Amino acid sequence: METNKLSIEEKILKEEKKNSTKISFLSLGLILLIILASIYSLFVGAAELDFSDLLRVIFEGQRGMIYNIIWNIRLPSILTALTAGMGLSLAGVVMQSILKNPLASPFTLGISHAAAFGAAFAIVVVDLSNFPLLSFLDGLYLPSVSAFVFSQLAVIIVILISAKQQASRESIVLAGIALSSLFTAGTTALEFFADDLELASVIYWTFGDPGRT
Repeated sequence: METNKLSIEEKILKEEKKNSTKISFLSLGLILLIILASIYSLFVGAAELDFSDLLRVIFEGQRGMIYNIIWNIRLPSILTALTAGMGLSLAGVVMQSILKNPLASPFTLGISHAAAFGAAFAIVVVDLSNFPLLSFLDGLYLPSVSAFVFSQLAVIIVILISAKQQASRESIVLAGIALSSLFTAGTTALEFFADDLELASVIYWTFGDPGRT
């Protein structure tokens, strides 16, 4: 009996070690892929560069158009994309851990749709000319701030529902789906009343663009 128990434990340990090795190799492969993709992104764009251009900028301190393209345009975009990707992956892990649901995501809780509605609301409805004290938010900042506020509002609503009703994980997900539908309908309504320029801005914002950093 003890022999069978030990053999089962050994099999479990071997399986865990095997899975751990697979995860390690997969992680290293993904890190290498990210590094290669980041380096490749430095050379691809409207102005094609080669490796010698990069070396001249780094080691010779060459300034000019190539310097501006690498340090002021492409490198900030790459770093922004990497930072956003790490933040989103961390947020996904937290949500899946809390809900104990591998399908949990910002879309499941309505956070993404709330952020999109907030940005659309700022672009289509808000006019800062009536609020001189908030004029510093005009331009690129206002949609981002509004999106953040509405996304946090969605989180607060879901938390209040779960706390008041002692809701299960399934109920939280259903509440999030309901919020998603509500905010999606609101965004669609705003797009209907928006003019061509506002509509293009809303769609462009929802696509995302690290090149603006």
